[in-house]
Amino acid sequence: MLGTLKWKLMQKRGTRICEGKYRRSQILFLIDAAVINAAYVLTSGFFLSGFVIHLNGSDFIVAILNNSFTWAAILSVFSFLIFERIRTRKKLLIFTNAISRFLSGSIVFLPLLFDDEKLIIALLTVMVIIANIMWGIYQLGWMIWYIEVAPEGKKSDYIYLRMLILRIAITIAIQGMGYVLDYYDKSYTGFFIVFVTSLALSANDVVILLFVDEPCYKTREDVKYGAAMFFSPFSNPEFRKFLIYTFFFYLSITISTSFTSIYLIKYLELDYKLISMINVISYILMIVTTRFWDRMQGRKGNMFVIIVSSIFIMLDYLIYSFLTARTLFLLYLSAVVGGTGNGGFNTAIVAYRFELMPKSGKSIYEGWFKAIYGISVLLAPFIGEMLMNAIPESMEIAFSINRFRILYMISFVLGGIVLFASFYKPGLLLPGERDVNI
Repeated sequence: MLGTLKWKLMQKRGTRICEGKYRRSQILFLIDAAVINAAYVLTSGFFLSGFVIHLNGSDFIVAILNNSFTWAAILSVFSFLIFERIRTRKKLLIFTNAISRFLSGSIVFLPLLFDDEKLIIALLTVMVIIANIMWGIYQLGWMIWYIEVAPEGKKSDYIYLRMLILRIAITIAIQGMGYVLDYYDKSYTGFFIVFVTSLALSANDVVILLFVDEPCYKTREDVKYGAAMFFSPFSNPEFRKFLIYTFFFYLSITISTSFTSIYLIKYLELDYKLISMINVISYILMIVTTRFWDRMQGRKGNMFVIIVSSIFIMLDYLIYSFLTARTLFLLYLSAVVGGTGNGGFNTAIVAYRFELMPKSGKSIYEGWFKAIYGISVLLAPFIGEMLMNAIPESMEIAFSINRFRILYMISFVLGGIVLFASFYKPGLLLPGERDVNI
């Protein structure tokens, strides 16, 4: 792990990755990657799901909130009306960041203020959704800020470096706080420490962002912000196909992942230290494979990385379809396979979509990506719930398989169909292979 980090932080072919007039800001964004992602992971995923389960929230509420950070970003597609009209966005972005993180972390104080469980769950749900809507707006503007500051000619290298650093930070945060929760026997005290730690990290991140420089964005007063501009990403054939792929791929996998935390925590009754250990192994694989995927990106392009890493991701769902209380060892295999796949996919999908965007109007394109991604993730738990309710008990008994495992198998099959369509006829769902220089 340290060798990989050293490789990235050192000069590459005699040239530093961080360079140019925004070098200080590039370094600060790397620090931001560690701080804000450690803070964010502590108020999402199995930490958020575990807290809702602790408060006796329903399975469906847990599933909906588990992906709310994604589907709440749907509204951010309209934020281009703001971002494309203003030259300086830094104050607005820092404000939305601060409000979002405050709401996300403050849900832990609700049990101290109220006794009614239903009221607490209702307020928690509203706070999390509002926080994630604000976060979606922030992420859209931040992504443009981040890409504009990134070193010219080395944006892909810089993206991979940032991904490496944030994965290390997330690994440490997950492992440490997983042990905290188990030490306090999954009690409120443990969750209180986790969420307050997140609030402290978030406050530090705001301070870091205050010192990041912001480019002066070009705005055009003669541009009409009407329907033609709003739907312009769909007139771009390559980006339109990318959005179609995004919708179907994420829909196919999220119908099962929406219920993963519930399955592990509530039904398999796993300790948080085991869940955190699995997540840590996954992130370690993301870290150690970063150099491999970076090399593949340089040789074959981001599209190649997306397709190959997607295969690893789909195999992870196949593994989960065999997971029971007696086959918990499969969690380790899942962490290796899934970590390897996500190590390439999560980075390449960022680099590739910015490759497809024009030099101007990036906010509109990024907004539509988040909207399509969000819609698919919003629909997924509803579809997953319907599928599980439609599975007869006789089928579970006959095949000795529970509904969660069947859902993972469905994700594997549907995701495989999306990938097959991409492989069988290049360009059907994805634009096809291109040299990548963003």
